[in-house]
Amino acid sequence: MLEALLAKAGSWIYLVIVIGPFIQEDAAVVAAAGLAMQPEAQPTFIFAAIMLGLMLSDYWKYWIGRWGRTHKKADSIATNKRVMEAGTLVTKRLAWTMMVVRFVPGTRVPTYVAAGFFKVSQIKFLLCLFISGLAYVGIAFALFHFLGEVAGEAAKKWLPVFAIVAVVIMLLIQLA
Repeated sequence: MLEALLAKAGSWIYLVIVIGPFIQEDAAVVAAAGLAMQPEAQPTFIFAAIMLGLMLSDYWKYWIGRWGRTHKKADSIATNKRVMEAGTLVTKRLAWTMMVVRFVPGTRVPTYVAAGFFKVSQIKFLLCLFISGLAYVGIAFALFHFLGEVAGEAAKKWLPVFAIVAVVIMLLIQLA
């Protein structure tokens, strides 16, 4: 089933993988890891596509924060004591914070927007984004590969199907 999809989709599948994180990041990573298990798949290209999608989908959130800071009201908010404390956490412990939020659903968007709002260096942000994304995607791909090796060929065939069902369920929950 997935083999036929890969054969028909050709290079378009990589564009879909890149766009996936803009819709639902965790689901896109799971789907990409499952897709990479297929015999016709190019796991290296799928890995690169999902990483590119993660980077792009998270980087624009940083720019929302930077854009928000251009408003006059934002400066008064930024000088609030509690907001300054949150800003210190984001700016002083950026690498640690970004690694933690990568694995905690619901915390990424506010953290990435805050990084932009508090004017974290773009280079530092992108580097932390890349490293945390690499860890996250790497673990997902490794788990799928390991489970496929342990459970055999049947798992390689059905694990992606279960992943797609999980993705659909996650999307439905998010939309509800």
